[in-house]
Amino acid sequence: MKRFLITDPNETYEKIREKRIGELYRLLTVDKKFFRNEDGTW
Repeated sequence: MKRFLITDPNETYEKIREKRIGELYRLLTVDKKFFRNEDGTW
């Protein structure tokens, strides 16, 4: 599974997982209260 998610070798699985979960939460919320921070987290 990891090999399908990691396109940039400098990015760790944990960082990609954090971004994907944040995107999922943003899509599932109606009020759009989830926004990406300056460091790329949610």
